[in-house]
Order: sequence, then C-alpha cells, then structure tokens
Amino acid sequence: MRINIKILLVLLVGVIFQSCNTASPRKYIEVAVLNTNRITRMYQPGFFSEMRELKNQNRLTVFENGKPKNGTAVEYVRQTAITPVEEYIAKVRVLKETDDTRDLLTASLDVLQYGKGIFESDYISIAKMLDEDKSQAEVDAAIQKLFETRDPEMEEKFKRLDGLAIPYAEKHDVPLEYM
Repeated sequence: MRINIKILLVLLVGVIFQSCNTASPRKYIEVAVLNTNRITRMYQPGFFSEMRELKNQNRLTVFENGKPKNGTAVEYVRQTAITPVEEYIAKVRVLKETDDTRDLLTASLDVLQYGKGIFESDYISIAKMLDEDKSQAEVDAAIQKLFETRDPEMEEKFKRLDGLAIPYAEKHDVPLEYM
C-alpha cells in the first residue's frame, strides 16, 4: 500500500500545529493567574482615594486617540480598570483548555469577570458621584457599602483560584510568586 506523501505531510503539519497550540504551564500561570493581580490592585478602597486626589489636582489622565488628556472619573475607571481586565479575559480565553487546565481557566475567568462586573457597575457609579462632586461622606458611604457587599464573594473566588493555581504550579515546577 502506497502512502500519499501529501496526505502524510498535511497530517504532520496538523500534529505540529496542534502541539504548538498548547501553551506551557508557565504561560498558563502567567496569563490565568498572575493577570488577576490587576483585580487585586484595583479592587481596594485606595483606588478611589487615588482617583479623588488626581481629580482634585486636575490630573485624571486618560487617553483619546493615543493622546493624553484630562478626563472624567468615569473615563478613568473605564481605561484603568475595565479595559485592561477585558484584555486579560481575552488572553485567558485564547489559552487552550485541557483536562489539566480546565478548572484553572474557569476560576481565572470567574475572578476576572466578577471584577469586571464590579468595575462596570459599582466603580462607575462611584466615579459618577465624583464627577458630580457629591459630598465626601456620600462617596465614602458608597465605597464602604461596595466592599462590605462584594468582599465575601471576591475572597471566595480568589481562594478557589489559589486552591487550583498552587497545586498546578507545583505539579509543573513553575514558581508562583504573587506581586
């Protein structure tokens, strides 16, 4: 029986492409776990203190067509919190799901999407309050309510991700250092 060289070549290229389509364990950790640091950096009351201070100094810098400009608190939240998280979600979704990574990717997306939802709703609402020059007491009350309401679920999501990331990293000998 004669094997068609073209068919063999196509199969070989397909196998190579498929094997190259799987990222290294280090890449899974970098994309699915370490990118969630963006949530922890933004998900804190200090984010609003910084934003309020920048607003008071007329230094709420946002970018329009690649050029910096003084923006609103709402624009600032969109560019510094929401847009980067959307990019991280897209990066996680590109990773190939395997039996070994399925739960890790799901937990990562869960953290990122939950954070994005908070940024799109609660953070935008508070940013609007800042843009409308609401009283500091009113804004502080909204911030306190946000964290009292959202912290338990956020903590659970991170705990689940850590519970999957640490064994995965150990299994694949990938150092896992949260920043």
